[in-house]
Amino acid sequence: MKSKTVRTASAVPVGNGTAKVNNQITVRITSIGHRFVTAKLPGQRSGDSVVLGLRIDNQAAQPLDLNAAVVTLTDSAGDPATAITTDPATTFPNELAPGESATATYVFIVPKNRRDPVDIDVTVNADQQVVVFHGDVG
Repeated sequence: MKSKTVRTASAVPVGNGTAKVNNQITVRITSIGHRFVTAKLPGQRSGDSVVLGLRIDNQAAQPLDLNAAVVTLTDSAGDPATAITTDPATTFPNELAPGESATATYVFIVPKNRRDPVDIDVTVNADQQVVVFHGDVG
């Protein structure tokens, strides 16, 4: 199997606008919140969390496959944050029509003392570059 090089866009400051996946697809953080979440599924844990609202805009002429969209958060110590998939988390739809937008909510367990700075990586799909947001979510 041939390996594929993952392209990563230059980091965009958290709270400072839109990250371009390419000239037709953009991602932005629409909200940042905090709450204590209780895990409800095996393998997840409860704790203080960062709740991120994200939006993807598709201005391409064809539908955008979001089936494998991935969002990760790396805390200020360089450790990957644990994602929680219970309330209020939501995911993107499997496909985004041309000219449409989609929103999702991602919840990550991040101790209060590890929120400045963080990296939030958004992979729309395997055919697109990864966009990165960097900054304080405290």
